[in-house]
Amino acid sequence: IRRGQKAQAVGGPSTRLQHAAGIPDQATAVSQRVARDERLALFREKVAGLPEADRALVLHCGLEGLPHAQVAQQMDLTEGAVTKRWQRLRQKLQASDLPEYLLA
Repeated sequence: IRRGQKAQAVGGPSTRLQHAAGIPDQATAVSQRVARDERLALFREKVAGLPEADRALVLHCGLEGLPHAQVAQQMDLTEGAVTKRWQRLRQKLQASDLPEYLLA
């Protein structure tokens, strides 16, 4: 925006238009980045409020993408228990207002 203001003070009408044309893209990129950061903060808050076992599932299954058999060994559970808990946790998180790309 500051660049656009400088362009208005220095250049003629065509120069100001050229500089102003880039401002919406920059402003949109910034607002998208801020919105994404807010959604990530919301995700962190939701995960921080989960029980420790559920946070471990988010870490191992969601973020690390480990196979359920490996997660079961780490958490001292059966593979079926990990699979079912992960399904329930995903459903619980999907019912919240988190964006879909964070739950993919």
